[in-house]
Amino acid sequence: MRSVVAHGKSGNFSIPRFRGAPMPGGRKQQIAQDDLRPQGITARDLAAPHKGEYVIYPRDGYPLLPFHPDTRMTMIGLCEFEDRSIRRAGFIPCLINAANQPVPLTLCSVEGRRVLAYMRKITGEAGLATQYARADFRVGGCEAVIAT
Repeated sequence: MRSVVAHGKSGNFSIPRFRGAPMPGGRKQQIAQDDLRPQGITARDLAAPHKGEYVIYPRDGYPLLPFHPDTRMTMIGLCEFEDRSIRRAGFIPCLINAANQPVPLTLCSVEGRRVLAYMRKITGEAGLATQYARADFRVGGCEAVIAT
């Protein structure tokens, strides 16, 4: 039996302030999505007071995702069960497109290798011993990486 697990987008970023108060999650996204900026104010102008690459502001080409480009990297998590135990686990690397949809990537593509490299990096930084390897593990025609 196989299970597919969805994972929402997340990222480390500073929380912007509007008129001196922190902006709640829905509002900052709405501002980015609906482009409610005053005339003449650019996306960079909004980000300038907050500095840092992870600040939230409208991103060119991504009206629904005002976060750092790293947050576009995501995955489809997979578990294969045998009886009551997990036989193997892994993921299909994906990127979020401009329509805010996850797009599965091949491991032969530059983007697929980038997502895999990022996973290896953040796993190591978290102090976890998990390694990722290619294997004959396909779901819906997409090649998955397995955790070892």
